[in-house]
Amino acid sequence: MLRLSSCCRFASTAARTSYFPARVKVTARGHMYKKWSSTMAAISPILTVQPTRGLVDEKIMVVVKNLPQCFAVTLHSLLYSEGKDYWEAFGNYTSDDKGTVTVSQDASVGGTYEGTEPMGLLWSMQPVPGSRPGLRLRKMNVLTPMVVHISVYSGHVTEGFSKQSPLATVDIERWYLAPGVRRIDIRENGVKGTLFIPPGTKALFCPDRNTQLCITALIVIDTFKLLDRFTPGSTKLYIEVYRMHYLQRNKLQIYSALLTSILLPFCVSGPGPFPGVLDLWGGGGGLVEYRSGLLASHGFVSMALEYLSSEISASNVDDKYFEKAFRIVQEHPLVMKDSVALFGLCFGTSVTLKMAAYSKAISPRCCVCVSGSHVQPVNKSLSEFFSKFTADMNSSRWDDEGRLIVRDITVPIPTEPGEKVDVGRIKCPVILIVGEDDQSWATVESAEDITQMMRAAGNEHLLTTFRYPGAGHLIEPPYTPHVRASNFKKQNTRDKVVMLWGGFLKLHADAQEDSWEKILCFLQHHLYPRQDSVSQAKL
Repeated sequence: MLRLSSCCRFASTAARTSYFPARVKVTARGHMYKKWSSTMAAISPILTVQPTRGLVDEKIMVVVKNLPQCFAVTLHSLLYSEGKDYWEAFGNYTSDDKGTVTVSQDASVGGTYEGTEPMGLLWSMQPVPGSRPGLRLRKMNVLTPMVVHISVYSGHVTEGFSKQSPLATVDIERWYLAPGVRRIDIRENGVKGTLFIPPGTKALFCPDRNTQLCITALIVIDTFKLLDRFTPGSTKLYIEVYRMHYLQRNKLQIYSALLTSILLPFCVSGPGPFPGVLDLWGGGGGLVEYRSGLLASHGFVSMALEYLSSEISASNVDDKYFEKAFRIVQEHPLVMKDSVALFGLCFGTSVTLKMAAYSKAISPRCCVCVSGSHVQPVNKSLSEFFSKFTADMNSSRWDDEGRLIVRDITVPIPTEPGEKVDVGRIKCPVILIVGEDDQSWATVESAEDITQMMRAAGNEHLLTTFRYPGAGHLIEPPYTPHVRASNFKKQNTRDKVVMLWGGFLKLHADAQEDSWEKILCFLQHHLYPRQDSVSQAKL
């Protein structure tokens, strides 16, 4: 039986410090210790990270071996962002009686996270001391990975990592795009966005979170040209995958062996068509691609839509713009025309709910709504809405640290019909993801009002709501660092403020992991036809 953990698409192998070429240089490495004790000189720890290359929502396994018994060490992660800032996380550990530290089993006794946290080295990352204020880590170029340097240091270190030399270091790559995902610029009928198309695979998930699988059927032979981006391995597939040069010479034979011996029992019908998703971000504007890329890596054709930017201003966007974008996804030859969803975050949720309730031109199969509200003047243009919203922001309150809190703009929830979407009109399944410490939108109050409205209209059975105590506004794919506040430019004036998003680090990280899993299962359940579904595997 094929077993892939944490929805893993790729077989993983132990990380090796020699695996990666020296194409990534870390400048934050310090000087060697001037004095080494005889005990320290004898220590030669073995640090492994599995997998060394994978998707950002894939868990890693970090293990340190060959340490003395009960030896204090610090595991440290370091990332150099596209904004030219360093982010780091660390945990203090003590080796067991075998001289081993296993991050998924052992507890950190200090650092940026505490307790047994398998992914703490990623989700607890923070800008290094002395960094610019108001930073937020976001991937701009999805065609390149986020490279994270994971190191082990002697002792329980809490600062000054750049001034010390690690005992061992492993580099790992975190991707938003799986091998074979295609990225296509969209400039059509005035619509601007980026379309992501899955490779010749369909990623299938069991709805049971405890036995969730990703069974990937490699259909297109050319996918092998891209496999060198991920570590080849044989332990999970129970076949031998040869060196990459051999694989290229014999890809037909390898492809045949994979298909017939392992993957054929789990294959669905060929390379597409796939379900589609129109991905709508919030009031920050711009073209944000990374979530769409990740959705495509999970088997959905997804288009990240640009609708608030210097090129696509609010004054040029109306309901027809979103309808045209939806049809671009729907009419793509690799998309199941009756299986297209709307996915909104923040203001994108407002657009999603409005389209689902009022549009006569499109009919989404289901809607994903993250950290948003149904409160908006339904008969006003997008430009009018943001003009009023910006004016209201000017009278919003600030906290003691000078961070803007705008959640009060939408409370109390209005009772006038024209001031909020009539969600009682929605005829498709909707999932609401709500952070109870959201300081940007009144998502808790909105969710309660949405529930009451749908109950009164008789369509509450279409609504699924997940509320997360301690989670803030920026609920994103899992294991990405959370910031409670960051720099933000107002949509109309482009004035820069520090926006308070809310959320407490550990609780928010838990919410991101759990909600992403539920969103993928929700999309899988509602978008894939029943005949394409796979019966739950027995593990």
